[in-house]
Amino acid sequence: MAKAEPLSNRAINRAGDFLRELKAGKQGVELSKLVEAHRVVYAFRSQWSRAPHPLTKVGMGLRSMATTATGGSAQVSQRLKRAERIIDKLERFPHMNLAQMQDIGGCRVVVPTLSELQALRGRIRQEWAKSIDDEDDYIARPRKSGYRAAHIVVKRDEHLVEIQLRTRRQHRWAASVEYVEQRGSGWLRDSAAGHALTDAFRDLGLVFALRDQGEPAPPELLERLKHWLSALDEG
Repeated sequence: MAKAEPLSNRAINRAGDFLRELKAGKQGVELSKLVEAHRVVYAFRSQWSRAPHPLTKVGMGLRSMATTATGGSAQVSQRLKRAERIIDKLERFPHMNLAQMQDIGGCRVVVPTLSELQALRGRIRQEWAKSIDDEDDYIARPRKSGYRAAHIVVKRDEHLVEIQLRTRRQHRWAASVEYVEQRGSGWLRDSAAGHALTDAFRDLGLVFALRDQGEPAPPELLERLKHWLSALDEG
């Protein structure tokens, strides 16, 4: 079987632009272009899981470091971003080129405590210092939505892999937001203040952050969120 021709950045970006404009209603449906754009996107995302297996290599390295840093209490997972989520992100960020998207391949590490998260982050910085391409500290500087995590982007075999480090509470918060989004409440993670659900999740994120730091939450904040806390902060 003939080996497939490598994808050029130009072809990748062209496919991304077409699908973004199609989703936004700015592009008419042309079946041949649609089929080709989807072929390119699926071929592009599959590069993270094919030999030399950049995503698997990062995941294996993280499991080893997480075991050392947390004594085996971390949960490590890896995933390829789904094609529909890729297109959604391109629509939300109209100036982003698909070839430069940093989280096509991603790994996530969930740890019990904030101190274990910081210990693991320090170990990643030490072990992979030359591979780190970008970092975002959403713990020190949370997103307006209340999202908190540490993100580190590393380059492995010429592919960018995003690492998300979360405490269990941070992960519970993010999973709850995603659950609500999937049931038709819109994209809450980037919504402006004033949306009822966004405000509730932002306050919930603050409560969780205070608990991760071993600090009490103000009574008035707990009162506003007592129904949320009973469902989302078990244990």
